[in-house]
Amino acid sequence: MSARHIALVTPGFPADEQDSDCIPALQDYVLALRDAHPGWRISIFTLHYPARRTPYRWHGLDVLPVGGDNARMPRRLLAQARLLAALHRAGPFDLIHTLWLGECAGVARLAAKLSATPLVVTLMGQEVRRRSRWHALLGKPGVTGVAVSAFQRRVLLENGGLDVCHVIPWGVAPADPPACTREIDLLGVGNLIPVKDPLAFVRIVARLAEKRPTLRACWAGGGPLLEAAEEQARQLGVADNLSLTGRLPRADVFDLMARSRVLLHTAEFESFAMVMAEARARGAIVVSRAVGIAPSSPDPGFRLAVGENGLAEAALAALEGDPVPPCRLWPIEQTVKAYTGLYQGLMP
Repeated sequence: MSARHIALVTPGFPADEQDSDCIPALQDYVLALRDAHPGWRISIFTLHYPARRTPYRWHGLDVLPVGGDNARMPRRLLAQARLLAALHRAGPFDLIHTLWLGECAGVARLAAKLSATPLVVTLMGQEVRRRSRWHALLGKPGVTGVAVSAFQRRVLLENGGLDVCHVIPWGVAPADPPACTREIDLLGVGNLIPVKDPLAFVRIVARLAEKRPTLRACWAGGGPLLEAAEEQARQLGVADNLSLTGRLPRADVFDLMARSRVLLHTAEFESFAMVMAEARARGAIVVSRAVGIAPSSPDPGFRLAVGENGLAEAALAALEGDPVPPCRLWPIEQTVKAYTGLYQGLMP
């Protein structure tokens, strides 16, 4: 395919090449897209993070931040105006691809309309759980919506959103075969925020520790509920069973996955749940609610459960059962192939 210029518009992007835990799925995709199409020019525009406004290079790609820094109105509108101006200066583009159905999509839609450029909008998270003024963008001419899982698409429709024509899961990069002992029984990964339900994780650890006193559990991630989780672990008498690591580099999280028997994912909602795919690629069994990629996975390494009691029972059964070999059901190569096909069909 001939050289193309693709604009990627996102609320945040890694501040440097060491910023490994900023939207990991996006990082993997951009690097794989660059490698698959070395002749393409990929320009990345980021609205809020990092907060600076100085352009920089990331793995050989141009990143143009406008320093929105999640400001309140009216400064937020000024940041959106800077984003629109940056897109105008850097164009023309063959295609604009924006993430989240929110303000970035609104600015990208205006830029695409002014320049008669096709626009792809990837739905990323909780924006499908409730209607907003941005949802109308999916029905505009020249806008192509993409869901990251069939579950996310269904939630969008259940909440009155307009349907999208494509479901393209995020992809997982190849993982080295685990070569270590799986001494961690239960692993949780993610920010300690209400939607991830980390306090349910602590209660399940306490429940399972009654039957398995030597249970070893770990939660990798920081967030506002970290102190509450630590206090609950003390109250339930499992402070010695549970390690709460705080924020870790992505490579360290991968190491924990390779050392864990079960990824217990207690989140009440996920659009995709990259950590599930990453954990399965490293051989951990995934126990979760029916969210994200879990309901559609044919992999026997996924165990679905309803409610906290169901999660506890499924986790105990996984610990008492046989291990399941690693499985990379969502290769990053397939993600790039799917988006490349979509781009080709839209670009003149």
